[in-house]
Amino acid sequence: MPTIWTDESAVTSETERNKLRSELDGIIANIYEITEEEFIYILSTFPQVKDIQKELTLNEFRKIREEIGNETEESQLWLAKIEQKENKEIELKSTLRFCLRENKEKREIEHSALKSIAAFLNSEGGELFIGVDDNGAILGLENDYSIFKGQDKKDKFLNYFDNIFETAFGNQYQKFISMQFPVVKGKTICVVKVEKSSDEVWLNDKYNSKGGGQQFFIRRQGSTAELKGKESSEYIKKHWL
Repeated sequence: MPTIWTDESAVTSETERNKLRSELDGIIANIYEITEEEFIYILSTFPQVKDIQKELTLNEFRKIREEIGNETEESQLWLAKIEQKENKEIELKSTLRFCLRENKEKREIEHSALKSIAAFLNSEGGELFIGVDDNGAILGLENDYSIFKGQDKKDKFLNYFDNIFETAFGNQYQKFISMQFPVVKGKTICVVKVEKSSDEVWLNDKYNSKGGGQQFFIRRQGSTAELKGKESSEYIKKHWL
């Protein structure tokens, strides 16, 4: 029997209509497995849509993704790794450069991530998760993305990472890393997979906030340690020579 439309069955409130629109857009975007970055870009291409409606739509998208989350087999595998917390092969970082405490970008945050990469290169390899805090809470990359202007935040994030990696280590070590951007609990994170380097890797002295030249790091059971002098020389001999 066809539905009989009446004033009582129809949604006439503008607020309710906007909510329904946002829910429908969020559902469709999730059905097509659009990433959050792609969805933000798509919304930006509709200048006639008010910002408040775009924000409502994005919130619905995130809510739906977390509810259905997205919990694909792949994201479950990533989540299982994250739940291990930090260990010899896993390091968790809330951001790459953005300081959550001071609400601004800081070089010291960047230095911390680079130290972890250096340590993995000089040990047995590992994975650096960016967008995940020390307790395993999924934060996503929005804080780091807020630093960049324009629409393609992921591309800018990658270019920025390439630049600081080159400054820190040199491009000859790029072959030992790869990057992925999985969606976990409805949020996009970055995973930097690091292989063991074929020779020792030193962090450029430009990143040594204390001065004193290049730095040499290794990975311990759940943290990064700097080796100096005789200690670093003996480690290098045993590890590579």
